[in-house]
Amino acid sequence: MAVRNHPDDLTLPDADCAEVAAAMVHAVGIAVRGDEHACRWNAVRHASDHIHIVATLVRQDRRHPRVRGDIRAMYAAARAFEAARTLSQNGGSLL
Repeated sequence: MAVRNHPDDLTLPDADCAEVAAAMVHAVGIAVRGDEHACRWNAVRHASDHIHIVATLVRQDRRHPRVRGDIRAMYAAARAFEAARTLSQNGGSLL
């Protein structure tokens, strides 16, 4: 998945991008915070305006994560981050 901030927003620092990535994989159930058996994932930032998140879909305990409703959960996580950081007033910034 790719997460991109709105062109009118300031460039997010790496720490904020890492926080967004962790919130996204938590929201969709790929890597719930505190779950030591969660799926492995990585976020790559190769441009100032977006990150790419890559994840396996097999947990460390060999079960599959529950990712139903993941699009809605990702949008909710993005809106929460935007509100906390007072990002774009243009109808949504991330995603």
